[in-house]
Amino acid sequence: MKKNWAFILLASMALAFLGCPNPASGTKTVTFSGLTANGTSGSVTTTVLTLTFSADPTSLAASDITVTGATKGALSGTGTSRSLEISAITVADGANVTVALASPSGFTISPSSLNTAVYVGAAPTAVTFLGLTANGSSGSVTTTSLTLTFSADPTTLAASDITVLGATKGALSGTGTSRSLAISAITVANGANVTVALANPAGFTITPASKTVAVNVAGTAVTFSGLTANGTSGSVTTTILTLTFSADPTTLAASDITVTGATKGALSGSGATRTLAISAIAVANGVNITVTVGNPVGFAITPASKTVAVNVAGTAVTFSGLTANGTSGSVTTTILTLTFSVDPTSLAASDITVTGATKGALSGTGTSRSLAISAITVANGANVTVALANPAGFTITPASKTVAVNVATVPAAPTGLTAVADPILAKVVLTWTPPSGTITGYKVYFGISSGTETLDRTLTGSPITCTETYSFGGSTGSFYYKVSAVNAVGEGPLSGEAIATTAVPPKPNLYGYSNSGEGTGFDASSIYVYSTTLSNYDTNDTGAVEFTMTDPYSYAAVKTTQFSGLYFHYIYGYASQTQAEHTMIRGSTTSTTNFSFVVRVKNGWGWSALSDPCIVTLPISFAAVDVTSIAVGSRSLTPSWARTSTDPNASIRLICIDNTTGAVTNANWWDDYTKTSATVSGLTPGDTYRFIVQTYNHLSQNGASSEQIFFDNAAVPHTVSGLWVGMPLTYATPNP
Repeated sequence: MKKNWAFILLASMALAFLGCPNPASGTKTVTFSGLTANGTSGSVTTTVLTLTFSADPTSLAASDITVTGATKGALSGTGTSRSLEISAITVADGANVTVALASPSGFTISPSSLNTAVYVGAAPTAVTFLGLTANGSSGSVTTTSLTLTFSADPTTLAASDITVLGATKGALSGTGTSRSLAISAITVANGANVTVALANPAGFTITPASKTVAVNVAGTAVTFSGLTANGTSGSVTTTILTLTFSADPTTLAASDITVTGATKGALSGSGATRTLAISAIAVANGVNITVTVGNPVGFAITPASKTVAVNVAGTAVTFSGLTANGTSGSVTTTILTLTFSVDPTSLAASDITVTGATKGALSGTGTSRSLAISAITVANGANVTVALANPAGFTITPASKTVAVNVATVPAAPTGLTAVADPILAKVVLTWTPPSGTITGYKVYFGISSGTETLDRTLTGSPITCTETYSFGGSTGSFYYKVSAVNAVGEGPLSGEAIATTAVPPKPNLYGYSNSGEGTGFDASSIYVYSTTLSNYDTNDTGAVEFTMTDPYSYAAVKTTQFSGLYFHYIYGYASQTQAEHTMIRGSTTSTTNFSFVVRVKNGWGWSALSDPCIVTLPISFAAVDVTSIAVGSRSLTPSWARTSTDPNASIRLICIDNTTGAVTNANWWDDYTKTSATVSGLTPGDTYRFIVQTYNHLSQNGASSEQIFFDNAAVPHTVSGLWVGMPLTYATPNP
């Protein structure tokens, strides 16, 4: 029978369309009728493709599918629809990806591929999960809400993106950068943490992915009523602390307890009392440690902590020395040095109390410690006290020591100030004794009346001496001085007052006497004048002595001499003088001649008053001599004269003058005062001769004068045999 092939082909297509098995191949034909993509163009990236079939391709697997333009992921779904995850899309937003299907076992799928446009959104926004807090109060008000804080608003965040560990999650509310998440049925203890983990919502990447927060759980109120320690102070170390409560905190564990100042051990006991072992105590004997109790599950314990003094059997240490640096009055103490018999290793600044200064840092190891101090409140040289509390593991005795500290102060006043007026140098010399300490200078105060001193000069430099000189020239009067010392801190108080009085010398005295019997011949007689009040005036600088002799007739000053020296004397005689000086006191027939002398002295401030006049009388030991006779010889004449002098030191001089020619034909002198005649030979007959006889007692101690000038005294002429006979001439010369 001839087959109708056209009919058979049409029937097969109808069966395939209806999902009926193809009788020719033994498979079921399924139409791949649809392909769609989720997401939103430009904003939400496609992550799922939906495949739609005319009938359920029950054996279809992900391995039967190929995706071009993206990376294939998991396949899910049943019936006539399947969901295929994709990622890493490589085509542009709105462009097609292709899904090709290999026919699974028992099915023939057609068409074998479809295209669909996919969406590629913008990159997700990075958001930081900044904070997580819990409401409630520890032990009394249970947490019901957690607050999540973000760096930016995660607008698509939903409760479904959040997982909570340790409690049951509730509703999420809020906008902006903060969200509130309700929780309930907390399964952790009061104060323990719950964890909030976040899945990235659409369009956002949140980091970190999770945070923890301690939550509050209302518990049974329990009072922490007591804390005691075993042991004996200084000898038996505490090993057990006993904690007492108002009710049994049944869930309390060692992990709920923190000990500050010792190492926590095992917790034991039940009911209202617990025993806590401790060791390695870090505080000193008698010092407190702190026990802090965290609320155990179901309980609220108050107070949260207590302190108790523990006992420590310590090593005995002797506090053997305490010294201070610095220099009294000039360098302030900044360091105290503490010395011990053994090293108190745990000693800290907190164990030390300083009275009289502010305590600073403690440094050093071994048996010596250095303690910085400042703001000393005691005076220079006064004591500060250092008291020590026993550090952990040590017993220190004595518990305190004192030491004198140094405080830089202004110096004390100089002492022993003197002001000495030096009349020779015309200066006032100040001297004083310095105060103790380092002195950098002095200030001198000057005034012209007591108590009016003002700053006059500042003395600095090196070395600093304790003397100062004032030059006054001709100023006289009383001058007043005070001195202060200066150091690095400043100027000290003024010294006591010193007074110096400047004045011209007092009026000197003057004495004199004559001695006509001193020496022989021209050394016969002298006048000696002297003063006993001039030896204190050294005239090498500003001083001088002025000596004046007065003419015995006119009493006018005829000789004034200034000279210098420590000792004053003056001799007047005939030696080494000029004619004018020779004639000062010539021509007297009296038996004596009076000489008047005065003296004054000069120092740096001026001349003294003149001394009272000193009158010295010089005795005249001879009288005028006349030639009594002349014997005529052969061309010679022998004049004779009467002896008038009784002075054994007197001399005789005979002068023969040719009266015709005026020439002196003979002039002889003899030391023999008893001689009464002499012969002059070699005379010229017919000439007339004049003779002069003179006697002398010269005022000199220096030998015969080289000036032998003689004068006829016409005031008293004597005539013998027609000859002029002169009288003796007397004169005196000063001899410095």
